[in-house]
Amino acid sequence: SVCQKSASGGIAAGLYRGVISRNGIGFGVSYIQDFTNAEYIKIEDDNSIQKACGSKYIKASANGVYESIYKELMLNRMVLVIALPCEIAAIHSYLGKDYPNLYMCELICHGPTSNLVLRDFVTALQKVENSSIVSFNQRAKKPFWKPYYLDVHFENGHVISRPFVDSDFEKAFQIMKRPSCNFCVFKDGKTYSDLIIGDFHGAKKQTEEYNKFGVSICFPCTQKGIELIEILKELGFVVGAANIRRANGNRALHEPI
Repeated sequence: SVCQKSASGGIAAGLYRGVISRNGIGFGVSYIQDFTNAEYIKIEDDNSIQKACGSKYIKASANGVYESIYKELMLNRMVLVIALPCEIAAIHSYLGKDYPNLYMCELICHGPTSNLVLRDFVTALQKVENSSIVSFNQRAKKPFWKPYYLDVHFENGHVISRPFVDSDFEKAFQIMKRPSCNFCVFKDGKTYSDLIIGDFHGAKKQTEEYNKFGVSICFPCTQKGIELIEILKELGFVVGAANIRRANGNRALHEPI
């Protein structure tokens, strides 16, 4: 299912699917072919939706995304961008104004680590295995949402599967961030986004919001954000109002990590 292939509850994949069904286009982040970096790509079909699923944990390369967004807006297409809060602000600054056909969705952000961390990590794994990586997932569900699993498949048939928290990459992600991330201003509702999405960490096994395959949370910031939630409902997503205390329990919503 979409949920099982996604990092949490599958909201991003659902939004992309809904926008594409309206002859629109999405923009999101995919690993490059050898998994040593991640970059922004156009999301236009199920294959590209799948590439954009899951957390990448690094600062993605822009890959001409600003110009591409502008071109699609000029074609009067519905455009959905899912990005980090600072990247949403940068896109807003680049465009210089709001567009009625532009829908911007930000991820609850803990601060990405460097793409060089990913490159070195992947290179080291391939050296140990003496084989190329054919699939790489840092948020695999084995079989359920938590704990997150690092799941790496190699060309030689070997598989690495272990809790992500035990990996060198996770340790690097926790501490090796850009200095600006330590003073992030896009917290506590300061945003240029229509919708804020992320993991619903407040959903526990004993709470009514819990789903063993993952739960997403979303905060609409504008009328467009509410429209995006309506799209999810149309696609059959279970959408409900969360306990506000649990909903706001995600530390990264309120302060830099």
